[in-house]
Amino acid sequence: MQTNKVIGLSEGSPPDNWKPTVYHVERIKGEDMDKEKIFANGMIFKEPRDEAPDFVKGTLSIKLEEFLPFLNQHQNNGWVNIDLKVSLGGKPYAELNNWKPDSSKSSQPASNNGVYGSANDSGPGSFEDDIPF
Repeated sequence: MQTNKVIGLSEGSPPDNWKPTVYHVERIKGEDMDKEKIFANGMIFKEPRDEAPDFVKGTLSIKLEEFLPFLNQHQNNGWVNIDLKVSLGGKPYAELNNWKPDSSKSSQPASNNGVYGSANDSGPGSFEDDIPF
């Protein structure tokens, strides 16, 4: 599995053949051929640098002039859910999560799907307990 490294200015100049990895909005058919993948325009997910502590999982870089229109286009009641994934080739990417509960199956309120720290947090401990510092 190939991993792209991002070289920071503090580490010196990048090699002559180095190019940053940039991800743009594309629409492709996924494993579920009925589901269209929508990649987050204006947002880049980078793997953590080698020296980063274990609790750092990556970096999000956001270009406002591209990301704000994407957010406005895909918002649902003021929310946009984006999944951070890794391709079969090992490259990280950000994909719009457009899952919606099937209202015909249940009239129960939606859970927070294991996400703690929300207004209706039912998880163990408090949100602050999960912060590594």
